[in-house]
Amino acid sequence: MVVAAELKPIIGDPLTLVAGLLREPFLTFLALVTFAKVGRYLVLTAATLSVV
Repeated sequence: MVVAAELKPIIGDPLTLVAGLLREPFLTFLALVTFAKVGRYLVLTAATLSVV
């Protein structure tokens, strides 16, 4: 899991750069990022609660 945490800047930063270069509308980008982050934390919460 530590490796995944260390790779986040390597994966996330280029995605943000590409979205900017492709002139992705800000509200669309914001909605997609918000959806992805909420989904990520829902999965982490579900995984944590199933272990407890």
